[in-house]
Amino acid sequence: MRISSLAVVATLGLLVGLVACGSDDEDPGTGGATGGTGGATGGTGGATGGTGGATGGTGGATGGTGGATGGTGGATGGTGGATGGTGGATGGTGGATGGTGGATGGTGGATGGTGGATGGTGGGAGEAGSAGEAGSAGEAGSAGSAGSSGCTSITFTGDKVLGINQSGGQTYTADIDPGILGANPDLFAMEFYTADTGTFDLGSTVNAEYSTCEQCLLVVADLDQDDNPDKVFWQQSGSITVADTSDIENGPISVTYADVNLAEIDPETMELVPNGECLTIDNTETFVVEPVAGWTCGLGYYNAADGCDCECGIWDPDCDISGAEIYNCVGGQTCEKDTNDAGVCTGVATGWTCEEAKFDDGVNCDCACGAGDPDCAVTPALPIVGCQTGETCGGSGLCVPTAWSCDVDYYGTEDGCDCNCTVWDPDCDDPTLAVYGCAAGQTCEKGTNDAPTCTTPTP
Repeated sequence: MRISSLAVVATLGLLVGLVACGSDDEDPGTGGATGGTGGATGGTGGATGGTGGATGGTGGATGGTGGATGGTGGATGGTGGATGGTGGATGGTGGATGGTGGATGGTGGATGGTGGATGGTGGGAGEAGSAGEAGSAGEAGSAGSAGSSGCTSITFTGDKVLGINQSGGQTYTADIDPGILGANPDLFAMEFYTADTGTFDLGSTVNAEYSTCEQCLLVVADLDQDDNPDKVFWQQSGSITVADTSDIENGPISVTYADVNLAEIDPETMELVPNGECLTIDNTETFVVEPVAGWTCGLGYYNAADGCDCECGIWDPDCDISGAEIYNCVGGQTCEKDTNDAGVCTGVATGWTCEEAKFDDGVNCDCACGAGDPDCAVTPALPIVGCQTGETCGGSGLCVPTAWSCDVDYYGTEDGCDCNCTVWDPDCDDPTLAVYGCAAGQTCEKGTNDAPTCTTPTP
Protein backbone atom coordinates (compact mmCIF):
# COMPACT_ATOMS: atom_id res chain seq x y z
CA MET A 1 0.00 0.00 0.00
CA ARG A 2 1.33 3.41 -0.83
CA ILE A 3 -0.70 5.32 1.75
CA SER A 4 -0.04 4.26 5.30
CA SER A 5 -1.03 7.50 6.99
CA LEU A 6 -4.70 6.89 6.22
CA ALA A 7 -6.43 3.86 7.64
CA VAL A 8 -8.92 4.11 4.81
CA VAL A 9 -6.31 2.97 2.37
CA ALA A 10 -6.60 -0.59 3.59
CA THR A 11 -9.98 -0.68 1.88
CA LEU A 12 -8.92 1.25 -1.19
CA GLY A 13 -5.93 -0.65 -2.55
CA LEU A 14 -3.79 0.96 -5.22
CA LEU A 15 -5.42 3.72 -7.19
CA VAL A 16 -4.56 2.44 -10.64
CA GLY A 17 -5.93 2.61 -14.17
CA LEU A 18 -7.23 6.13 -13.91
CA VAL A 19 -7.95 8.01 -17.08
CA ALA A 20 -8.16 11.70 -17.78
CA CYS A 21 -11.16 13.41 -16.24
CA GLY A 22 -13.97 14.49 -18.56
CA SER A 23 -15.04 18.08 -18.36
CA ASP A 24 -17.81 18.87 -15.92
CA ASP A 25 -18.36 22.30 -17.43
CA GLU A 26 -21.72 23.04 -18.99
CA ASP A 27 -21.62 24.00 -22.67
CA PRO A 28 -21.08 27.71 -22.96
CA GLY A 29 -24.04 29.45 -24.61
CA THR A 30 -23.74 30.28 -28.29
CA GLY A 31 -22.94 33.93 -28.24
CA GLY A 32 -24.43 35.99 -31.01
CA ALA A 33 -21.46 34.96 -33.06
CA THR A 34 -21.00 36.83 -36.31
CA GLY A 35 -23.82 39.07 -37.28
CA GLY A 36 -25.48 37.96 -40.49
CA THR A 37 -25.20 39.69 -43.84
CA GLY A 38 -26.84 43.00 -43.41
CA GLY A 39 -29.02 44.68 -46.03
CA ALA A 40 -27.56 43.12 -49.13
CA THR A 41 -26.67 44.77 -52.45
CA GLY A 42 -29.23 47.06 -53.86
CA GLY A 43 -30.83 45.67 -56.98
CA THR A 44 -29.67 46.26 -60.47
CA GLY A 45 -31.44 49.33 -61.74
CA GLY A 46 -32.05 50.10 -65.33
CA ALA A 47 -33.50 47.42 -67.51
CA THR A 48 -33.82 45.35 -64.54
CA GLY A 49 -34.32 47.18 -61.28
CA GLY A 50 -31.82 45.56 -59.01
CA THR A 51 -32.79 43.35 -56.27
CA GLY A 52 -33.11 45.93 -53.57
CA GLY A 53 -31.59 45.88 -50.21
CA ALA A 54 -32.38 42.31 -49.47
CA THR A 55 -32.98 40.80 -46.16
CA GLY A 56 -31.44 42.64 -43.20
CA GLY A 57 -28.71 40.39 -41.86
CA THR A 58 -29.05 38.07 -38.98
CA GLY A 59 -28.25 40.14 -35.90
CA GLY A 60 -24.80 39.38 -34.67
CA ALA A 61 -21.69 40.87 -33.34
CA THR A 62 -21.11 42.44 -36.75
CA GLY A 63 -23.92 44.14 -38.48
CA GLY A 64 -24.54 42.97 -42.05
CA THR A 65 -23.45 44.90 -45.12
CA GLY A 66 -26.11 47.33 -46.01
CA GLY A 67 -27.56 47.28 -49.52
CA ALA A 68 -25.02 49.78 -50.53
CA THR A 69 -25.05 49.62 -54.28
CA GLY A 70 -27.96 50.82 -56.21
CA GLY A 71 -28.95 49.01 -59.36
CA THR A 72 -27.49 49.71 -62.76
CA GLY A 73 -29.48 52.60 -64.15
CA GLY A 74 -30.72 53.07 -67.61
CA ALA A 75 -32.85 50.88 -69.77
CA THR A 76 -31.59 48.99 -72.67
CA GLY A 77 -33.41 49.36 -75.89
CA GLY A 78 -34.66 45.98 -76.67
CA THR A 79 -34.34 44.31 -79.95
CA GLY A 80 -37.50 44.83 -81.92
CA GLY A 81 -39.61 41.87 -82.33
CA ALA A 82 -43.01 40.63 -82.60
CA THR A 83 -43.81 41.73 -79.19
CA GLY A 84 -42.64 45.01 -77.71
CA GLY A 85 -40.99 44.67 -74.40
CA THR A 86 -42.84 45.10 -71.19
CA GLY A 87 -43.10 48.79 -70.73
CA GLY A 88 -41.16 50.25 -67.99
CA ALA A 89 -43.79 51.75 -65.96
CA THR A 90 -43.07 49.62 -63.02
CA GLY A 91 -39.85 50.60 -61.36
CA GLY A 92 -38.35 48.03 -59.10
CA THR A 93 -39.42 47.82 -55.55
CA GLY A 94 -36.87 49.87 -53.68
CA GLY A 95 -35.53 48.85 -50.35
CA ALA A 96 -35.98 45.23 -49.89
CA THR A 97 -35.95 44.40 -53.56
CA GLY A 98 -35.14 46.76 -56.34
CA GLY A 99 -37.95 46.27 -58.80
CA THR A 100 -37.69 45.11 -62.33
CA GLY A 101 -36.81 48.25 -64.14
CA GLY A 102 -38.22 49.37 -67.39
CA ALA A 103 -37.71 46.30 -69.45
CA THR A 104 -36.45 46.05 -72.91
CA GLY A 105 -38.25 48.39 -75.14
CA GLY A 106 -39.12 46.81 -78.46
CA THR A 107 -37.86 48.41 -81.59
CA GLY A 108 -41.28 48.75 -82.92
CA GLY A 109 -42.97 45.56 -83.56
CA ALA A 110 -46.05 44.07 -84.77
CA THR A 111 -47.63 44.45 -81.51
CA GLY A 112 -46.81 47.25 -79.16
CA GLY A 113 -46.44 46.48 -75.60
CA THR A 114 -49.20 47.00 -73.16
CA GLY A 115 -49.29 50.64 -72.14
CA GLY A 116 -50.07 52.04 -68.80
CA ALA A 117 -48.19 50.34 -66.10
CA THR A 118 -46.65 48.49 -68.94
CA GLY A 119 -44.63 50.42 -71.48
CA GLY A 120 -46.72 51.97 -74.27
CA THR A 121 -47.43 50.90 -77.72
CA GLY A 122 -44.56 50.59 -79.97
CA GLY A 123 -42.62 49.17 -77.15
CA GLY A 124 -40.55 52.19 -76.39
CA ALA A 125 -37.68 51.60 -74.13
CA GLY A 126 -38.74 51.43 -70.57
CA GLU A 127 -37.32 53.92 -68.12
CA ALA A 128 -34.57 52.80 -65.89
CA GLY A 129 -35.68 51.36 -62.61
CA SER A 130 -34.52 53.28 -59.58
CA ALA A 131 -31.78 51.75 -57.50
CA GLY A 132 -32.92 49.66 -54.61
CA GLU A 133 -32.43 51.32 -51.24
CA ALA A 134 -29.77 49.98 -48.99
CA GLY A 135 -30.98 47.43 -46.50
CA SER A 136 -30.57 48.39 -42.87
CA ALA A 137 -27.76 46.74 -40.90
CA GLY A 138 -28.71 43.76 -38.79
CA GLU A 139 -28.69 44.26 -35.04
CA ALA A 140 -25.84 42.77 -33.08
CA GLY A 141 -26.62 39.44 -31.43
CA SER A 142 -26.29 39.24 -27.65
CA ALA A 143 -23.19 37.55 -26.25
CA GLY A 144 -23.49 33.91 -25.11
CA SER A 145 -23.47 33.26 -21.36
CA ALA A 146 -20.37 31.68 -19.88
CA GLY A 147 -20.47 27.97 -18.93
CA SER A 148 -20.14 27.11 -15.20
CA SER A 149 -17.24 24.94 -13.91
CA GLY A 150 -19.38 22.65 -11.79
CA CYS A 151 -16.46 21.81 -9.41
CA THR A 152 -16.33 22.51 -5.69
CA SER A 153 -13.39 24.67 -4.61
CA ILE A 154 -11.75 23.47 -1.39
CA THR A 155 -9.44 25.09 1.14
CA PHE A 156 -7.49 23.58 4.04
CA THR A 157 -8.45 23.97 7.68
CA GLY A 158 -6.82 23.13 10.99
CA ASP A 159 -3.34 21.72 11.44
CA LYS A 160 -1.36 20.44 8.48
CA VAL A 161 0.35 17.23 9.52
CA LEU A 162 3.41 15.37 8.30
CA GLY A 163 2.89 11.62 8.61
CA ILE A 164 5.16 8.65 8.03
CA ASN A 165 4.56 6.53 4.94
CA GLN A 166 5.73 2.94 5.29
CA SER A 167 6.38 2.34 1.60
CA GLY A 168 9.19 4.80 1.12
CA GLY A 169 7.19 7.99 0.64
CA GLN A 170 6.16 10.88 2.83
CA THR A 171 2.57 11.90 3.52
CA TYR A 172 1.09 15.24 4.53
CA THR A 173 -2.58 15.60 5.50
CA ALA A 174 -5.08 18.32 6.35
CA ASP A 175 -8.79 18.69 6.97
CA ILE A 176 -10.67 20.52 4.23
CA ASP A 177 -13.48 23.07 4.14
CA PRO A 178 -16.22 23.00 3.01
CA GLY A 179 -17.27 19.51 3.97
CA ILE A 180 -18.09 17.63 0.80
CA LEU A 181 -20.92 15.55 2.23
CA GLY A 182 -22.26 15.33 5.76
CA ALA A 183 -20.80 16.02 9.16
CA ASN A 184 -18.15 13.27 8.97
CA PRO A 185 -14.55 14.34 8.33
CA ASP A 186 -13.12 14.96 4.87
CA LEU A 187 -9.35 14.59 4.55
CA PHE A 188 -6.83 15.86 2.00
CA ALA A 189 -3.69 13.74 1.55
CA MET A 190 -0.56 14.70 -0.34
CA GLU A 191 2.13 12.05 -0.85
CA PHE A 192 5.67 12.38 -2.15
CA TYR A 193 7.84 9.53 -3.44
CA THR A 194 10.79 11.72 -4.34
CA ALA A 195 12.64 14.40 -2.39
CA ASP A 196 12.71 16.73 -5.42
CA THR A 197 11.49 20.31 -5.17
CA GLY A 198 10.17 22.49 -7.99
CA THR A 199 7.02 22.55 -10.15
CA PHE A 200 5.32 19.26 -11.06
CA ASP A 201 2.55 18.47 -13.57
CA LEU A 202 -0.11 16.33 -11.88
CA GLY A 203 -1.42 15.16 -15.25
CA SER A 204 1.95 13.91 -16.52
CA THR A 205 2.46 10.27 -17.47
CA VAL A 206 4.21 9.39 -14.22
CA ASN A 207 1.62 11.18 -12.06
CA ALA A 208 -1.47 10.01 -13.95
CA GLU A 209 -1.76 6.76 -11.96
CA TYR A 210 -1.43 6.15 -8.27
CA SER A 211 0.86 3.14 -8.75
CA THR A 212 3.54 5.30 -10.38
CA CYS A 213 2.95 8.81 -9.06
CA GLU A 214 5.78 10.77 -7.48
CA GLN A 215 3.56 13.64 -6.35
CA CYS A 216 0.11 12.31 -5.43
CA LEU A 217 -3.01 14.18 -4.30
CA LEU A 218 -6.12 12.51 -2.87
CA VAL A 219 -9.27 13.53 -1.03
CA VAL A 220 -11.24 11.00 1.01
CA ALA A 221 -14.69 12.30 1.88
CA ASP A 222 -17.13 11.60 4.70
CA LEU A 223 -15.03 9.12 6.67
CA ASP A 224 -17.01 6.91 9.00
CA GLN A 225 -15.86 5.66 12.42
CA ASP A 226 -13.84 2.91 10.75
CA ASP A 227 -12.15 5.43 8.43
CA ASN A 228 -14.04 4.15 5.39
CA PRO A 229 -14.89 6.96 2.93
CA ASP A 230 -18.13 7.54 1.08
CA LYS A 231 -16.30 9.26 -1.79
CA VAL A 232 -12.72 9.39 -3.03
CA PHE A 233 -11.17 11.98 -5.36
CA TRP A 234 -7.94 11.63 -7.38
CA GLN A 235 -5.80 14.20 -9.18
CA GLN A 236 -6.48 14.81 -12.89
CA SER A 237 -4.78 18.03 -13.94
CA GLY A 238 -2.99 21.14 -12.75
CA SER A 239 0.37 21.52 -11.05
CA ILE A 240 1.98 22.00 -7.65
CA THR A 241 5.13 23.89 -6.75
CA VAL A 242 7.25 22.69 -3.82
CA ALA A 243 9.45 25.49 -2.51
CA ASP A 244 13.20 24.94 -2.74
CA THR A 245 13.46 25.43 1.03
CA SER A 246 11.27 22.38 1.67
CA ASP A 247 12.53 19.18 3.30
CA ILE A 248 10.14 16.55 1.95
CA GLU A 249 11.20 13.80 4.34
CA ASN A 250 11.29 15.67 7.65
CA GLY A 251 9.69 19.04 7.01
CA PRO A 252 9.31 21.95 6.88
CA ILE A 253 7.45 22.16 3.58
CA SER A 254 5.68 24.81 1.52
CA VAL A 255 3.45 23.92 -1.46
CA THR A 256 1.35 26.10 -3.78
CA TYR A 257 -1.28 25.02 -6.33
CA ALA A 258 -2.22 26.02 -9.89
CA ASP A 259 -5.48 24.92 -11.55
CA VAL A 260 -5.58 21.61 -9.66
CA ASN A 261 -8.57 19.40 -10.50
CA LEU A 262 -9.53 16.16 -8.73
CA ALA A 263 -12.24 13.80 -10.04
CA GLU A 264 -14.47 11.41 -8.14
CA ILE A 265 -13.50 7.75 -8.40
CA ASP A 266 -15.26 4.62 -7.24
CA PRO A 267 -13.69 3.43 -3.93
CA GLU A 268 -14.14 -0.20 -4.99
CA THR A 269 -13.18 -0.21 -8.69
CA MET A 270 -10.96 2.88 -8.67
CA GLU A 271 -12.58 3.97 -11.94
CA LEU A 272 -13.91 7.44 -12.64
CA VAL A 273 -17.53 7.86 -11.60
CA PRO A 274 -19.69 8.82 -14.62
CA ASN A 275 -20.98 12.36 -14.14
CA GLY A 276 -19.26 12.32 -10.75
CA GLU A 277 -18.33 15.32 -8.70
CA CYS A 278 -15.05 17.15 -9.06
CA LEU A 279 -12.96 19.35 -6.79
CA THR A 280 -10.56 22.20 -7.34
CA ILE A 281 -7.97 23.66 -4.99
CA ASP A 282 -8.05 27.42 -4.85
CA ASN A 283 -4.99 28.89 -6.57
CA THR A 284 -4.41 31.13 -3.55
CA GLU A 285 -4.19 28.13 -1.20
CA THR A 286 -0.86 27.11 0.34
CA PHE A 287 0.15 24.05 2.33
CA VAL A 288 2.79 24.98 4.88
CA VAL A 289 4.26 22.87 7.68
CA GLU A 290 6.60 24.90 9.85
CA PRO A 291 9.45 23.45 11.93
CA VAL A 292 8.73 22.91 15.63
CA ALA A 293 11.07 25.03 17.72
CA GLY A 294 13.44 22.89 19.76
CA TRP A 295 12.40 19.58 18.19
CA THR A 296 15.45 17.57 17.09
CA CYS A 297 13.84 14.40 15.70
CA GLY A 298 11.92 13.99 12.43
CA LEU A 299 9.08 16.52 12.21
CA GLY A 300 6.67 13.76 11.28
CA TYR A 301 7.13 12.15 14.69
CA TYR A 302 6.01 15.19 16.67
CA ASN A 303 2.48 14.98 18.05
CA ALA A 304 1.63 12.37 15.44
CA ALA A 305 -0.13 9.85 17.72
CA ASP A 306 2.56 7.35 16.73
CA GLY A 307 4.16 6.76 20.12
CA CYS A 308 6.17 8.71 22.68
CA ASP A 309 9.36 10.02 21.08
CA CYS A 310 11.72 10.72 23.95
CA GLU A 311 15.09 12.49 23.89
CA CYS A 312 14.01 14.72 20.98
CA GLY A 313 14.86 18.12 22.45
CA ILE A 314 11.36 19.00 23.65
CA TRP A 315 8.41 17.09 25.03
CA ASP A 316 6.37 15.06 22.56
CA PRO A 317 2.63 15.46 23.30
CA ASP A 318 2.28 11.77 22.36
CA CYS A 319 4.03 10.97 25.66
CA ASP A 320 0.91 12.17 27.48
CA ILE A 321 -1.08 9.31 25.96
CA SER A 322 -1.45 6.46 28.43
CA GLY A 323 0.20 3.27 27.25
CA ALA A 324 2.02 4.92 24.33
CA GLU A 325 5.07 2.98 23.15
CA ILE A 326 8.31 4.72 24.08
CA TYR A 327 11.04 5.29 21.50
CA ASN A 328 14.73 6.17 21.97
CA CYS A 329 14.81 4.59 25.43
CA VAL A 330 15.72 1.00 26.38
CA GLY A 331 13.30 -1.57 27.72
CA GLY A 332 12.43 -0.82 31.32
CA GLN A 333 12.88 2.95 31.07
CA THR A 334 10.15 5.58 31.08
CA CYS A 335 10.07 9.02 29.47
CA GLU A 336 9.77 11.90 31.90
CA LYS A 337 9.91 15.69 31.69
CA ASP A 338 13.06 17.31 33.00
CA THR A 339 13.26 20.79 34.49
CA ASN A 340 13.11 22.29 30.98
CA ASP A 341 10.04 20.23 30.04
CA ALA A 342 12.13 18.14 27.67
CA GLY A 343 11.50 14.38 27.44
CA VAL A 344 14.30 12.32 28.94
CA CYS A 345 14.68 8.58 29.45
CA THR A 346 14.51 7.72 33.15
CA GLY A 347 15.38 4.55 35.09
CA VAL A 348 17.48 1.57 34.02
CA ALA A 349 17.11 -1.17 31.49
CA THR A 350 15.29 -4.34 32.41
CA GLY A 351 17.84 -6.85 33.76
CA TRP A 352 20.45 -4.27 34.78
CA THR A 353 22.57 -5.76 37.58
CA CYS A 354 25.15 -3.07 38.21
CA GLU A 355 24.71 0.08 40.28
CA GLU A 356 21.77 2.08 38.95
CA ALA A 357 23.81 5.28 39.02
CA LYS A 358 26.25 3.79 36.47
CA PHE A 359 23.56 3.30 33.85
CA ASP A 360 23.82 5.94 31.13
CA ASP A 361 25.94 8.15 33.34
CA GLY A 362 28.05 9.51 30.51
CA VAL A 363 31.26 8.40 32.21
CA ASN A 364 32.00 4.79 31.23
CA CYS A 365 30.66 2.00 29.06
CA ASP A 366 29.61 -0.38 31.83
CA CYS A 367 29.60 -3.86 30.30
CA ALA A 368 28.59 -7.25 31.67
CA CYS A 369 25.82 -5.65 33.72
CA GLY A 370 22.97 -7.83 32.50
CA ALA A 371 21.75 -5.29 29.91
CA GLY A 372 23.24 -2.87 27.45
CA ASP A 373 24.48 0.49 28.71
CA PRO A 374 23.63 3.42 26.36
CA ASP A 375 27.08 4.79 27.18
CA CYS A 376 28.56 1.99 25.08
CA ALA A 377 26.99 3.37 21.88
CA VAL A 378 28.22 6.95 22.01
CA THR A 379 30.84 8.60 19.81
CA PRO A 380 33.61 9.10 20.69
CA ALA A 381 33.73 5.84 22.60
CA LEU A 382 33.93 5.91 26.38
CA PRO A 383 36.26 3.64 28.40
CA ILE A 384 34.94 0.08 28.75
CA VAL A 385 34.52 -1.20 32.29
CA GLY A 386 33.86 -4.83 33.19
CA CYS A 387 35.66 -6.58 30.29
CA GLN A 388 39.13 -8.01 29.86
CA THR A 389 41.80 -6.10 28.00
CA GLY A 390 41.19 -6.20 24.28
CA GLU A 391 37.55 -7.19 24.59
CA THR A 392 34.77 -4.99 23.32
CA CYS A 393 31.23 -4.55 24.59
CA GLY A 394 28.42 -5.75 22.34
CA GLY A 395 24.96 -4.34 21.96
CA SER A 396 23.60 -6.94 24.35
CA GLY A 397 25.86 -5.70 27.14
CA LEU A 398 28.16 -8.72 26.94
CA CYS A 399 31.94 -8.58 26.66
CA VAL A 400 32.88 -9.79 23.19
CA PRO A 401 36.07 -11.96 22.97
CA THR A 402 38.95 -10.48 21.06
CA ALA A 403 38.91 -13.39 18.58
CA TRP A 404 35.27 -12.82 17.60
CA SER A 405 35.39 -12.20 13.82
CA CYS A 406 31.82 -11.08 13.15
CA ASP A 407 29.95 -7.89 14.02
CA VAL A 408 30.04 -7.36 17.80
CA ASP A 409 26.28 -6.81 17.81
CA TYR A 410 25.78 -10.41 16.67
CA TYR A 411 27.38 -11.81 19.81
CA GLY A 412 24.89 -13.10 22.36
CA THR A 413 22.04 -10.93 21.13
CA GLU A 414 19.53 -13.77 20.67
CA ASP A 415 19.41 -13.06 16.95
CA GLY A 416 20.49 -16.57 15.94
CA CYS A 417 23.47 -18.88 16.31
CA ASP A 418 26.42 -17.42 14.40
CA CYS A 419 28.59 -20.46 13.79
CA ASN A 420 31.25 -18.96 11.55
CA CYS A 421 32.62 -16.25 13.82
CA THR A 422 35.74 -18.07 15.18
CA VAL A 423 34.53 -18.25 18.79
CA TRP A 424 31.42 -19.70 20.33
CA ASP A 425 28.30 -17.51 20.17
CA PRO A 426 26.20 -17.77 23.37
CA ASP A 427 23.13 -17.79 21.08
CA CYS A 428 24.21 -21.27 19.93
CA ASP A 429 23.30 -22.61 23.37
CA ASP A 430 19.64 -22.19 22.38
CA PRO A 431 18.71 -24.98 19.95
CA THR A 432 15.54 -23.18 18.93
CA LEU A 433 17.40 -20.33 17.24
CA ALA A 434 18.33 -20.36 13.55
CA VAL A 435 21.89 -21.36 12.61
CA TYR A 436 23.93 -19.06 10.38
CA GLY A 437 27.15 -19.86 8.56
CA CYS A 438 26.39 -23.56 8.01
CA ALA A 439 24.87 -25.55 5.16
CA ALA A 440 21.20 -26.41 5.22
CA GLY A 441 20.49 -29.21 7.65
CA GLN A 442 23.71 -28.77 9.62
CA THR A 443 23.93 -27.87 13.29
CA CYS A 444 26.54 -25.85 15.17
CA GLU A 445 28.56 -27.79 17.71
CA LYS A 446 31.50 -26.98 19.95
CA GLY A 447 34.79 -28.32 18.61
CA THR A 448 38.34 -28.10 19.83
CA ASN A 449 38.83 -25.26 22.33
CA ASP A 450 35.09 -24.70 22.17
CA ALA A 451 35.36 -23.32 18.65
CA PRO A 452 32.07 -23.53 16.71
CA THR A 453 31.89 -26.26 14.09
CA CYS A 454 29.22 -26.93 11.49
CA THR A 455 28.19 -30.58 11.85
CA THR A 456 26.06 -32.85 9.72
CA PRO A 457 23.83 -34.97 11.95
CA THR A 458 24.38 -38.74 11.77
CA PRO A 459 21.44 -40.49 10.07
